[in-house]
Amino acid sequence: MNNKFIFLRHALTKFDPKKPAHKWILGDEGIEQISKICDDEILQNVDLIISSTEKKAIQTAFYIAKKTEKEIVTNPALNELDRGEKVIETTKEYRHYVKAIFSQIHVGGWESTEAALRRIKNEIIKINKENTEKTILIVSHGIILSLYFGYLLTIENTKLFERWEQFKFYSWGIVEENKVTKDIIK
Repeated sequence: MNNKFIFLRHALTKFDPKKPAHKWILGDEGIEQISKICDDEILQNVDLIISSTEKKAIQTAFYIAKKTEKEIVTNPALNELDRGEKVIETTKEYRHYVKAIFSQIHVGGWESTEAALRRIKNEIIKINKENTEKTILIVSHGIILSLYFGYLLTIENTKLFERWEQFKFYSWGIVEENKVTKDIIK
């Protein structure tokens, strides 16, 4: 890798039991959170902002782009692990499904962790090849970033659920030369 990658999990979402998870948006607290992180020095020197195509990630990237005067490039390969159109009624139910997926248990309508990890790994390789000596901000999601950082840190999938539970919204980590120089879990 010849670029510096900053991976940022989107800000806090508004849980909506009437919509599938990929259609959730930022809540007021999430907007307040991201407004604060926009002033973080690490984000002031980004050359490129790439966001997943999910609205909550785009909303998060929007505030950073506005502050840094950069444009946002959207990329569906950075979307969260595909959870289909199933509506999840409670946060407890959502946690149950996430735990199952990290345990390699098939969840109907959900993308496998192997497929999601392969997707993000291939996309980061592609983005790296298309750019030279840039600081690239990737705005993405909790499960897929847990998988990617777990892969880079050689953490077993069965341990990733525990990390995911510790993974705060709008947390960020850094990857340089295929090595984690700042873990995304604080």
